[in-house]
Amino acid sequence: MNRTQQIKQWLGNRQRKYADGVAIFMAVARKVQLEKYAKYFAEVSSPEIFDHHFTMLVNLLTRIHNDILRQPALYPKASEEVADVKMLQQEEQAKVLIKDLTGRTLKYEVYSHYIVKSNDTNPTSQITHGKKEVTLITCTNGLKERRIIKALEVVE
Repeated sequence: MNRTQQIKQWLGNRQRKYADGVAIFMAVARKVQLEKYAKYFAEVSSPEIFDHHFTMLVNLLTRIHNDILRQPALYPKASEEVADVKMLQQEEQAKVLIKDLTGRTLKYEVYSHYIVKSNDTNPTSQITHGKKEVTLITCTNGLKERRIIKALEVVE
C-alpha cells in the first residue's frame, strides 16, 4: 500500500481515527501545509467526528488526495510504500496478555497488523482516543521493514 492508497482508505473508513489521519497528514503534507496545520492538529487528541479539527483534517486530506491524482509531483511522498495492512476478522483475532509488576494480567485483543518501512514513525503515535492500546514493533526483512501489531485492552 502506498500513501495515496492509505489516504483513500482512511477517507473511506466511516470509523476512521483522528490520530491515524494526523499521522498520514504529517507523513505526506508539503512543508507549507505542515507549518500551517501541524500545531492546529496537535491541539486535540481525540476530537468528536464533527469537531472543527476533525473536519479540517478530512477536508485537507481530501484536497491532498485530489491534488495527488491531478499533480503527483506536488507530493513526492505519496508514492512511498508504507504498509501491507490486514484488519483481522473476529474469529482471527489474537490475544496479547501482559503481566504487570503487581502480577495482574492485562488482556488485549489484536485489531491490526501490518508492515512499514524502517524509517516510518507513524505507528508510534500516542493518540488513542482514550482507549488503552498496545503497539508491538519488531524488525523484519533484514532491518528494512518493521512489523506492527496493534491491540486494544479488553475490559471484562
